[in-house]
Amino acid sequence: MFFSINGYTQSFYFPLMLMDIMNNSAVLANIARSVTDNLGALGWVFYLFICTVVIYAQVNIDHFPYNSTVL
Repeated sequence: MFFSINGYTQSFYFPLMLMDIMNNSAVLANIARSVTDNLGALGWVFYLFICTVVIYAQVNIDHFPYNSTVL
């Protein structure tokens, strides 16, 4: 109700009303619950991803130095 009333003054609130489908669909509610229940494990996966990106970037910086004359 809050989003629908404020949607008439600021259009930012109208797309947030689409999240109400989670209350009506058991499948989408289970998907949201599976993400939020395993938030710690997903955090560790994100940390591993960031470490991999940093290592990859460092190796590429060492092997392919920036050359400003090419541009």
